[in-house]
Amino acid sequence: MTLQRAWKIALVATAAALFTQTAVAQPHCPTAALRAYAHNDYNNTHPLYDAVAFGYRGVEADVYLVDGVLRVAHDRKSATGAPALDTLYLIPIRDLLARCGPTIVAGAMQPFLLNLEIKEASNETLQVLLTSLSSVADLMRSSTGQALEARLIVTLVGYAGTDRPPHLVTFPGVACKANTPARLVHCVNTPGTAMVSVDYGKTQGRWWTLDAERVRWLAALRAAQAASPNLMIRVFNVPSHRETYLELLHAGVDLIGTKDLAGTAALLATKGR
Repeated sequence: MTLQRAWKIALVATAAALFTQTAVAQPHCPTAALRAYAHNDYNNTHPLYDAVAFGYRGVEADVYLVDGVLRVAHDRKSATGAPALDTLYLIPIRDLLARCGPTIVAGAMQPFLLNLEIKEASNETLQVLLTSLSSVADLMRSSTGQALEARLIVTLVGYAGTDRPPHLVTFPGVACKANTPARLVHCVNTPGTAMVSVDYGKTQGRWWTLDAERVRWLAALRAAQAASPNLMIRVFNVPSHRETYLELLHAGVDLIGTKDLAGTAALLATKGR
């Protein structure tokens, strides 16, 4: 290991430690300025609150329907007895936005982001979720994109059903998964797409991926951003490398998904916001 690389690692580790020590001590209404969100946020020590304290723009959670209740967990087995979606996110988000309003997100009053993944192809789960979201309907953007004093955007990043009832103005947006550059183009050109979702580790991040393929991915991301600048692009399962983050952000990625809140916050803070 070179001295320069050792110095960089030590710097990031120190910054991450400082972030960890001070995150919960930040003001009750911090500014969510990082171009990132907390992936699998429910695994953090303080779901939602840690992400907001570190400055993340949103959170992502997986949901299962257990005996009529939406539970937040990574798999069906651990969903039994897991916290309810209302308790862990919907009620706290309402309280947070009531106290802080749009000030927790920097720039142009951008809404806070809640990405929800229904892990099973279950219409019953979807219907229960839609009913649950009625409790935050006044915070959400309408399905046509018109502002309802939008302070919260909910996007389905997993199962979303086949029919999207037009009369449900609070119906959450739906993400389109892109696993190839060609699929990315398809997502951008698909009407109704609210977000493009890319798993870095299963696409351009594979160790055997040729440099030429990575170049094609970056070009496709730039083209997607240019063609539809208001369409949000998220990339998750990204290694905690500053250079990789910069490359993706410069290519037009809006949000980097991370499970390492302290480390990613430290890396993004060093590049400025």
